[in-house]
Amino acid sequence: MTLKVLNLAKTGVSFSNIGSPTCTLPMLEELDLTYCWNMTDSSIMGVLNKVGGKLKGLHLTGTGVSFSDIGCLTSSLPALEILNLARCKNLTDFGLVAFLNKAWKTLTVLDLRGTGVSLSEIGSLTSTLPSLEELNLEWCLNLTDSSIVEILNQVGMTLKVLNLAKTGVSFSNIGSLTCTLPSLEELYLEGCLNLTDSSIMELLNKFGEKLKVLDLSKTKVSFSNIGSLSGSFPVLEDLNLKHCLSLKDERLMTFLGKTSENLRLILSPSCNVDVNAIKAAFPHIQIKLSTF
Repeated sequence: MTLKVLNLAKTGVSFSNIGSPTCTLPMLEELDLTYCWNMTDSSIMGVLNKVGGKLKGLHLTGTGVSFSDIGCLTSSLPALEILNLARCKNLTDFGLVAFLNKAWKTLTVLDLRGTGVSLSEIGSLTSTLPSLEELNLEWCLNLTDSSIVEILNQVGMTLKVLNLAKTGVSFSNIGSLTCTLPSLEELYLEGCLNLTDSSIMELLNKFGEKLKVLDLSKTKVSFSNIGSLSGSFPVLEDLNLKHCLSLKDERLMTFLGKTSENLRLILSPSCNVDVNAIKAAFPHIQIKLSTF
């Protein structure tokens, strides 16, 4: 009755007999079912109906959840803050949106890494997720530019962390982004090979001023159109340009001139820029060379 944290990660639990326990675990705040492969949609819904009232953290990474049985969920999960659905291969766009429409009021972290969602149903989202601060879409290979822009327009006002690493995003339709992501502090675009210099500059013009972390590693960024960058980055602390093969010294120097005095810069030998020249021009910048 007084249990607050229940961790069953990497067990063979299935809860096939979930109807048997009479206790509802009314005080449970954290439930971890990570890599519980035997869990089914119906058993997960059964568990949530038993323990959902005060639940703040729900971790379903690597389970077979699809939320196809969402109609069986009677609890609205009124206290849910963290929802981890990473590597849930059966997760559908319809199921995701249906679940979010039930549990949206207090959600602050949504982790969808490595799922097959495309966010094609995002228009059916009935709420703006007013508390969402962190959205992780890394390795979501079915995402489209239009769906990404649509979800950012829906939920971007409170976002502090956005991870789009290793996706096919290009932001070719950046003009359709009406939300300026006014609270964004961390942006991860590692390995986004479809990004162009112009789209990167447009992104930074929209929401660069509050950025503390910017990861452009393994992209084609060259700062060739640095003249179109209208703002500066007064609070930027971490800039990752590792394995950016198109960098040029002069353009990079111009960009660095717009950053803060507390900047940590990550480069790699493959960047082919003059590190000594950077150190001489910006002695306050901490430079880390990485081969990984």
